[in-house]
Amino acid sequence: MTDLRADRPGWKDWLPLLVVLAVFGALCFTNLGAYALMNWDESEYASLGRSMLHMDGYKISEKPNFMRPPWWPASIAAVMWAAGDETEQTAKIATVLYSLLAIALVYWGVWVECGRVPAAFAGWSLAICPEFTTRAVSLLSEQAFLALHLAALLSFYFAFRGREKWFYAGWLFWSLSFSTRYTGLLFGPLLVIIFLYESVRDRGLLKRLLRTRDFWLSPIAAGVILAPWYLRQWRSFGDPLIGVKRAAGQIPSYSNEHMPWHFYFSEMPDAMTLPIAALAVAGLLHGVAIAKRPLAVYLTVGAAIIYGWHMQYDYKEVRLAAPALPLLTMGVGLAVKAWMDFTAGRRWLGRTAVLALMAISSIQGVGAIRHEFRERQSTGETAFLQAIEHIRQSMAKDIVLVGVKQPQIYWYSDRETLRSPRRKPQYRQRLSEADWVVITSYERSPPPYLTPVFEEMKTAEWFGEGGRVFRHSGHQVLIARPEWVLDQIADD
Repeated sequence: MTDLRADRPGWKDWLPLLVVLAVFGALCFTNLGAYALMNWDESEYASLGRSMLHMDGYKISEKPNFMRPPWWPASIAAVMWAAGDETEQTAKIATVLYSLLAIALVYWGVWVECGRVPAAFAGWSLAICPEFTTRAVSLLSEQAFLALHLAALLSFYFAFRGREKWFYAGWLFWSLSFSTRYTGLLFGPLLVIIFLYESVRDRGLLKRLLRTRDFWLSPIAAGVILAPWYLRQWRSFGDPLIGVKRAAGQIPSYSNEHMPWHFYFSEMPDAMTLPIAALAVAGLLHGVAIAKRPLAVYLTVGAAIIYGWHMQYDYKEVRLAAPALPLLTMGVGLAVKAWMDFTAGRRWLGRTAVLALMAISSIQGVGAIRHEFRERQSTGETAFLQAIEHIRQSMAKDIVLVGVKQPQIYWYSDRETLRSPRRKPQYRQRLSEADWVVITSYERSPPPYLTPVFEEMKTAEWFGEGGRVFRHSGHQVLIARPEWVLDQIADD
C-alpha cells in the first residue's frame, strides 16, 4: 500500500540534518542585524506582534488591522515573549526558526523516499539558496508560509500513501499557512489535482480512504483554527472576507509595473544558483516522467501552481514565489537519488560528480549570501533611523506623529503615528491632529504638494521651532512642526 520507508531513522540518519541546521543557524543568528525593518510589511508584522504581546488587540498605532492574517504576528509575539525582549533582532528569530523547520521538512521528505544521502543534498541545497537564506533574517511572512505550506503538502502525501491520520496534520498545517498568507488558497487547486491524480493512480486506495472516518472528520481541524479569525473579521468590520478581498487586489493595483512573463524563470538561477536550479528541474522531470514517483508529481504540481499564479501579474517579485523553493530543492534530492542509482556500479564516479556540483553551488550561494548580508541597505535607511532615534531620545511618549512611512515610524518610535493622505485637503486635516511631521525625501511617488518642502530639505538648516533634518548619501528625513509644513504648502 505504501512506498515510504518503514524503518525509523537512526543517529546516522539525523546527523547530516543536524550539521546542515547548525551551519545554517549559525549563519543566520550572526546576521540578525543585517537589515533594518524598512519594508512596509515587516514593520506592520512587527507592530502587530508587539501589540499582541502587550495584549492591546490586533492594532497598528491604535488602529485595528484587518489586512494581515494573524499567525505570523502571533509567532513574532510568542518569540518576543519567550525571549523577554521586543527588539527587531529578537523578532527575527521567528523567521529563522521557520526557515530551520523548512530545511528539516525538505530533509525528512526526501529521506522517507530516497534515504540519507539524497536528503542531505536536498537540505543543504535549500540552506544555500541565496533567496531563501537572505530572507531568513528579514521579518517577512514568506519563510513561515513556505514551511507550513510544505508541511501541509507532505502530510497529504503521507495520508494518500495509506496513513489516514496524516489528513488531520494536513488540514492543520494548511489552516496555519492560510492564517499566515492568503496565498494559502493556492492549496485548493493543488489538493484537487492531487485527488484526481490519486484516483487515477490507485482507485482501490481512494475508495478505502473515502470510507474512513479520518478522511471526512479531518477538515474540522482547519475549521477550528480559522473560525476565530473570520468571526473577528465579521464582528469588527462586517465582512469576514475583507482581508482576503483587499489582498486579492493588492498586486494588481501596481499597474505602473510591467515585468515579463518569464521573470521568475529568469531569476531562478540567481535565487537558487544555477547548478541547484538545474538539478532541481532535472530531478522533478525524471521523477515524474521516468521514475513515476508520486512525490515528484506533488512537488511539480505544487511549484507549477505557485509560479503560474504569480506569473499572471504584471508586477512580479522573487520573494512572492519563494514557497516554491523547498519544493524545487526536494527535486535536487530526487536527482541525486536517480544519479546514484544510475552509477551504482561506479559509486565513486556518482558521488564525485554530485559533490563537485554541490561544491560549486556552495561557493556561489554562500558568496551571494555574504554579499547580501554585508552590502544590502534600504534607501534612506541610515537617515531614517537617525531621525527616529532623535524622536525616541528627545520627545515625549504621548506625542502624535504623521508621515508616509507610518508603519516604520510607528514601529521604531513606539509613538502613535498617523498615515499621510495622498490629497492635500486631507493632509491639512491630518496635520491638525499631529504634534510632529516626519517627511522622507526618497518616496517613489511623493505627493506633489510637498515639492516646496523637498526643496527646503535639500539645503536649509532651519525648519521652524525645533525642526531638524537628517542627511545621508543624498537622502533627507525631516522632523518638523505641522505649522511649518502648513506654511510651506500654503496656496499662493
